[in-house]
Amino acid sequence: MPQKLTEQIRNIISEKYPILGATRTVWHLNKAGYKATVLSVKSYAFRNGIKVQRKAVVKEIRKQKLCPVGHISMKRGDLHIKVSMPNVWEVYRRWYYRQFVGEIKKGYLVIPKDGDKGNITPENLISVPKAYMLKTEKALEALRVRWEQKREATERRKRRHRLVKKYGSISNALAMGEKL
Repeated sequence: MPQKLTEQIRNIISEKYPILGATRTVWHLNKAGYKATVLSVKSYAFRNGIKVQRKAVVKEIRKQKLCPVGHISMKRGDLHIKVSMPNVWEVYRRWYYRQFVGEIKKGYLVIPKDGDKGNITPENLISVPKAYMLKTEKALEALRVRWEQKREATERRKRRHRLVKKYGSISNALAMGEKL
């Protein structure tokens, strides 16, 4: 800040510093065409007994990015479409089914026949009861358990084979302290 303070600089500091703090006051001074630093503003305020009324927490207000109605976006692994303002979204395949195939009964879900969530065509979408999906998920879980058991059995066989190759027999491997 210059040595000689003008009346305008004094007014800006005494008006802005108590509310905004030093950093934002410097911003206002620089905007008005004066060169100032945070340290110089703080020292001027201290010398003249100007105190910050409260901790100045000024957050920049960011304008929220608003998508137009009809905007399609990927959220949580599913396509969603914005159906109304300000922020109402719907799963795209449900909206598409309702628009081009027909109403969805209560307690029904819309799923793609081929399992590809990105393939949304009238021929690929079917409406199924939630109970069907529960059965399907239980069947898939049972398959996952079986696959896991098979994988573990294969790993055990491979480990036994490696031990036999290394020690000549399983009993020799066990005698050496190896675990199956």
